[in-house]
Amino acid sequence: MSDNLLPCLKARDWEGREHTTCRALWPDKPSEFMPWLAFGWDSPHTFEFLNTDKLKTLGMTEAQVEAQALDNLRKRKSTWQSHDAPLGDGKTLQLLICMDDFFAAERILDAPFMKEAQRKLGAKAILVGVPRRGVILATPMQTDTAVVLGFGGVVFGQFSRGESAPVSPMLFVVIDGAIVGFEESIAATLAAKKAQEVDADDEDEDEDEDGEDDPEAPYINAMTLKAADGKLEVHIMGGGEDGDRLARGFEDAFHQMVRKYKDNPDFSHRIKLIVFGYTPAAAQEPLPKMLAHLRGIIADMQGHGMPPIVIEMEIQKDSPFGSSGTATKSAPAAAPARPATAAAAGRPATARPVPPRPAAKRPAPPPPPTESDSGMWLKRAGWLLVGAIVLFRLIRIFLRA
Repeated sequence: MSDNLLPCLKARDWEGREHTTCRALWPDKPSEFMPWLAFGWDSPHTFEFLNTDKLKTLGMTEAQVEAQALDNLRKRKSTWQSHDAPLGDGKTLQLLICMDDFFAAERILDAPFMKEAQRKLGAKAILVGVPRRGVILATPMQTDTAVVLGFGGVVFGQFSRGESAPVSPMLFVVIDGAIVGFEESIAATLAAKKAQEVDADDEDEDEDEDGEDDPEAPYINAMTLKAADGKLEVHIMGGGEDGDRLARGFEDAFHQMVRKYKDNPDFSHRIKLIVFGYTPAAAQEPLPKMLAHLRGIIADMQGHGMPPIVIEMEIQKDSPFGSSGTATKSAPAAAPARPATAAAAGRPATARPVPPRPAAKRPAPPPPPTESDSGMWLKRAGWLLVGAIVLFRLIRIFLRA
């Protein structure tokens, strides 16, 4: 059996489960958010799932396949990173995060890795979230409902970001490296709330306007160009002085363009990232890792039947604002107008827009209407009830373990 046989977590609504060797991550109790645990062979550009027919030819049981896959997972290098997030009222959410491996979420099955998290957090039990591909988070299990709700919000936020394939928004209780229960009330409440929000297109338009008045915000613009073969290529251009924000901007634009063109028969499945030359060398450092992350996402998409996408990155040496990563100072009025974000098929590939700084800020919008005291109290009471239910269930799980 090859050493690239690995486990792979998939969301509950995964359509491939019917023909794939898989099981519920924690089969002791059903849940609408419980992910599937599948297995397959990892390669640089795709992941081949083990189907039921191929299992018969291996001469192995499902238990033997799982044991081999977990053994291979433990051989991969991965580390926990500590992060504390303020929650207000003097409270802090103590977090451990692992995002350095495409199979980080599957580490919830790696008992030594989970025991290390429990030791680092100094807890008798930990809450673990596996919101999406390549992400796992852990925090101490405790009786402070504000902290538990805060962690549930972080996990649900990661689940909803769309930067990689979603896995699950629920929380798992882990003791001594083993899953002993789960909590889904927070995920269910937030999922119901999200279902009532405005549609994704309106949110994308609002997000496109966010940061226009933020002088530190990176510049990101996407457009389509008609290549020599008549197909549409996607070019995503950007620059800025904050490397982490720039990388996130490229990732967000990538997902938006893939969603927009994945079903377009004229899409060439070629995407090019263009980094403007005024971006400092220090801000360019996170970009290769971001590119590798996007290629991993593409491989996951390919496993769902999408044609492979070729993505490359070009870092320009020269820029209208200077060269070699240094920007020359100029008056804001000299900056050219912001290019349109809309696709421009047929536009020559050499016509790259120059990242501008607006000469004048838009007038601030009026503050949103405040909720009435009764409305705020009802919302607060609702979350207090959710917190009480969550705490009761977690204590019961801990006492049973």
